[in-house]
Amino acid sequence: MTEVIVPQASVREAASVREISVRGAASLGDAVAHLVGLRELPAAEPTPIPAWSAPSGVPDLGVVIGQPLARRALEIAIAGRHSLALSGPPGIGKTLILRCGEGLLPPLEEGEAVEVSRIHSVAGLIDRREPVIRRRPFRAPHHTVSTQALVGGGSRVRPGEASLAHRGVLMLDEMLQFRADALDALRQPLESGIVTIARVEGALTLPARFTLLAAFNPCPCGWRGSHRHACRCEDGAARRYASRLSGPLRDRLDLWVAMDEPELRGAPDGAEPSSVVAERVHAAWRLQVERQGLANAELQGALGADGGLSARLGGLLQQRGRRFALSPRRLHRVARVARTIADLAGAPAVRQPDLDEALAYRPERAT
Repeated sequence: MTEVIVPQASVREAASVREISVRGAASLGDAVAHLVGLRELPAAEPTPIPAWSAPSGVPDLGVVIGQPLARRALEIAIAGRHSLALSGPPGIGKTLILRCGEGLLPPLEEGEAVEVSRIHSVAGLIDRREPVIRRRPFRAPHHTVSTQALVGGGSRVRPGEASLAHRGVLMLDEMLQFRADALDALRQPLESGIVTIARVEGALTLPARFTLLAAFNPCPCGWRGSHRHACRCEDGAARRYASRLSGPLRDRLDLWVAMDEPELRGAPDGAEPSSVVAERVHAAWRLQVERQGLANAELQGALGADGGLSARLGGLLQQRGRRFALSPRRLHRVARVARTIADLAGAPAVRQPDLDEALAYRPERAT
């Protein structure tokens, strides 16, 4: 398609798509007159892609007390678009740390910006005065959200939170409080980056390639595994609560950190501010774009020597996989996380410490 006629109110939005002539019509008569050659509609000037600016009002990692492992896992997750789960007692900073992730997101590439803007336009959430979205979405639905609202659907199909978070972040605070069927509906987008909605007249596919950031308590009372508070839950209740996160969904989490209460200090502990961490994240993202054109989490198949994983480290990974009884899918995820860790360090290839660190973030087994 080389030319399109749109309603006058949609000209700026449509003109953000490159290599296409956009003409605005105030009425159907104007469109017909143009098509039969009576009165030409002027072609619109291309809408400029706005400059990226960091979001305001976002918590800073520098104010987080302790939790260096969770802060590091967030950096890796945002840099390579890996899914992350933080588990631990109430009030230790799980939600705060995940909220800091919005301040680490790199700007959208031009093609990504058009994708995201198109989805938000379909959902009726676009600002026609600024029709091109440059910041990556950061969606944080409440745990009472329905399955349709989370993944899309309804009598008039609209994008759900999973699609509205496309190319950005979907944050699920108190993840185990979400409906079990809603959580399981996220398995497809986490694996393939799309949501398929079946209808009588056919199936509709919506894009939904997002970074999942999740936080939850380990049991109903929240204190299971804590060193400072006794858990009041019966073993059966705790197991049922943990089983709300199904095995297949658990296996699709790239990084998992079990957090505990930090030591209280009278002064900050020297944690890096978000601005410093964001510089590393943005640099690691540029390396991925230049090397392969997509995020490390989106790499398909085994990561070989061309992806920076030597035969020696590949053999070591297989050995660790047998030792820890890891599935092939888990081994592939570990390799991709290790590639991101190497990118954050500016290393051209994965090193053994990168692999060891990636293995340390493997999800806990269900009990």
